[in-house]
Formats: sequence, structure tokens, C-alpha cells
Amino acid sequence: MTLEVTQFVAMFLAVFYSAVALFYLMFAKLLKRNHQGQSMIHMGELFSRHWWNHLTFRLFRIAIWTACVLRLLFPEMERWLLPVASLQVDWIALGGLGLLCFGFAFAVCGSLSLAGAWRSGIDEAASEQLVTTQLYALTRNPTFVGVRLAQLGFFLAWPTAFSLVCLIVGWIAVSVQVELEEAHLQQRFGDSYSDYQRAVGRWLATARQAA
Repeated sequence: MTLEVTQFVAMFLAVFYSAVALFYLMFAKLLKRNHQGQSMIHMGELFSRHWWNHLTFRLFRIAIWTACVLRLLFPEMERWLLPVASLQVDWIALGGLGLLCFGFAFAVCGSLSLAGAWRSGIDEAASEQLVTTQLYALTRNPTFVGVRLAQLGFFLAWPTAFSLVCLIVGWIAVSVQVELEEAHLQQRFGDSYSDYQRAVGRWLATARQAA
């Protein structure tokens, strides 16, 4: 990978993840204000499977942001993270950035499609109706589809052992979260959710059966 692209990717990732952190902070605060001070972030019961999974998301988001900022400040740290030389190609890195941005935008659109029903985690007390329109008519989990695409984009943009671990753990965490949330929705909406599962795939619009 050329020096110019390496420097651009390093700058982009540091700025991108800083902006994402700020975006979600402001988004969460806005929703909290619109819901009379009630937080829309739910980690679940302490030490439950949901709680551990949510904590994993948080810790890896912090780790990724920290690594991106430190890499920008200390380029020599790159070798400590064990680069994957065969993937360090300009077009792969730039394509990874494009996929990262697309995945993030898709995830945001998925969240915005829920409007006031958006939650981070499982809210046992929520009273909203089941959302099956817009992006949710194409996939049952558009936000998590976007997150997975963004995670893959991050690895391609910065292919190292560190980002590979983040990708693997991230995809596992997403799968666990989807499993937990779909079980909750099944319990909450019953036959309505079963019909939705038969009509729309867990990940792709072409999957006509529930995953």
C-alpha cells in the first residue's frame, strides 16, 4: 500500500470513529430528552447473556476508536498489530472505507426507520408496535446488517490481526444480539412475528424462511 493511501486511511479512520462516537452520544441524548429523561440504552440484567454481549460491543468500540487514534499519532505501532501484508493494497483499503461508510449509513437508516421505537438492547417495558415497513420489509435486521458490513469494511481498510479479531468478535456479538432480540420479539408479538419471519429473511430479502 502506498504511503499516501496509508496516511489517508489512518486519518480517515481516526476522524470517522470519533465522529461516530459523537453521533451516537448526541443521538442517545436526544432520544432520552424526547422520552422524558428515560434512557433508550438497555444492557439487560447484570451479568446476563444480554449484559455481557452489550458490554462486549462497548469494549470493542472503545478499543477500535483508541487504536485508530493511536495509530494516527504513532504510525510505528502498526507493526505491533500484525498487519496482513497480502491485503495491504490501495484499492482494497479504499474499498474497505467505502464499505465502512455504506454499512454505517445503512445501520443509521435502519435505526431511523424505527423512529420512536428505536432502542439499544432489549427494552422489556417498550410498548411500540412491530415495525415491518421500509428497510424492515427487506431484512428483519437492517441495523445489524449495516453493522456487519461496516465491521468488514474496517478490516479491509486496516487489515491486521487486531482488526480481524474485532471482525470475528463483532460478527459473533451481532449474531448473539439478533438471537436475543428475535426471541424477545417472538415472545412479545407471537403469531404476528412468526408471519413476519416467514415473509422476510433474517439478513437478506431473498431468504423467505426464518433463519
